[in-house]
Amino acid sequence: MIFPNILGGYGGLNLGFQYRVPMDDTHTWHVWYTTYFMPGADVPKQDVVPYYEVPLTDENGRYMTELIDGGDLMAWSTQGPIAKRELERLGESDKGIIMFRNLIEEQIRIVEEGGEPMNVHRKDEGPISLPQEYSYYPGYDVTGGPFGDQPNPEPDLVARLSDEAGISL
Repeated sequence: MIFPNILGGYGGLNLGFQYRVPMDDTHTWHVWYTTYFMPGADVPKQDVVPYYEVPLTDENGRYMTELIDGGDLMAWSTQGPIAKRELERLGESDKGIIMFRNLIEEQIRIVEEGGEPMNVHRKDEGPISLPQEYSYYPGYDVTGGPFGDQPNPEPDLVARLSDEAGISL
């Protein structure tokens, strides 16, 4: 995840990411971008990048929940334009949600106090290499790429947010 709105590095040989952009107080533009490796295939040049508008429901008006993404789409769209967070009952499996919300609130406070939130890069210093748990990197034929021999350290941020939220991981 790249705070605050990018989720990426999934799909095995198919690399992709999800990018969310708030459009107004009640609408978010959600893009899934996926690339497909086609080993040995003679792929023709494309003049236009193909895209697909993912439907929320099938021809009978039923949510298509057979796949994980379909369940996500149903959950997002049925909660209404503004989720009623005061009705939530977060449980043990929601630690990540609590931590993410605490992180967002922390970054809002930083901006309110005139500071820079995390992941703001004002100067172009070239590509930013992002360590991942697993991934296929260009030029590498095994998972892990240039970070494959490094252990996945627990970020200080996770520990700090867990302590602030009173969550033990």
